[in-house]
Amino acid sequence: MLFLFYIILTLIFALACEIPLIVTEVIGIVKDTSTFSVPFAIRVVGTLVQTAFFVVISMFFKFHVELVLSNSSTLDNL
Repeated sequence: MLFLFYIILTLIFALACEIPLIVTEVIGIVKDTSTFSVPFAIRVVGTLVQTAFFVVISMFFKFHVELVLSNSSTLDNL
């Protein structure tokens, strides 16, 4: 469960570093000071994949926390 927590922390850090860059580039594209580029598109797709992974891992972590709090295991669900 600690490993899941570290994954969530890593994803939060990665998203916190990427989102300001994307926002800055979007503002530049809207103001016509920069153009749409392939690295920008790759960064946006990567951020979307990381966000989806963050949601899935968070739900998985929540499930395991509920198991620990109820003092049960995954085998009890079967």
